[in-house]
Amino acid sequence: MNRCASRATSSSVNSDFHLQLSTEVRSITSSTRQRRQCRMVESSRQRQGCLEAFAVLRRLVNAQDKLSELELLQKIIDHIRYLQDELRNGESFLTEDKENYANVGALDRSSSSCTV
Repeated sequence: MNRCASRATSSSVNSDFHLQLSTEVRSITSSTRQRRQCRMVESSRQRQGCLEAFAVLRRLVNAQDKLSELELLQKIIDHIRYLQDELRNGESFLTEDKENYANVGALDRSSSSCTV
């Protein structure tokens, strides 16, 4: 009888653990999805900023006769720096997504090894 009670308790603990782990995975996935949506909006704004920066670069090159060579080069360098900063921001988002994906995968593997 003791053995049956022990198995029932063990099964209950495993079930509770599995439920808690499943809830955690859903929570992480949901928050990751929300952050990704926010980043997509931000990324869209950044893309728009990059497009505008390229448009300015095109106008600068087309209007180069109105600027000294030094002024033109300085403006181009400034816009290139801006574009590099935007690319770095995008890379940090990708790194965070990879880390979140790895965490969810680890939790999923842990939960699938639980017996209910």
